[in-house]
Amino acid sequence: LDVSQDPITSVNKSRDQFWARVIDVYNNIKEDFWESRTKKTLQHRMQMIEKVVRCDDPKGH
Repeated sequence: LDVSQDPITSVNKSRDQFWARVIDVYNNIKEDFWESRTKKTLQHRMQMIEKVVRCDDPKGH
């Protein structure tokens, strides 16, 4: 969310540039015990989060 709310770096970004920035931010804030993630795994994680957040069913169905 921090990446998407940055008005300087978010305007006119390509999809690849956006995800490269997300990976950079994640790697800079990640704790040692957090799972390492690639562009593909971060995208999948975001899809899972969006699916639950947008759903009316609290169980995520």
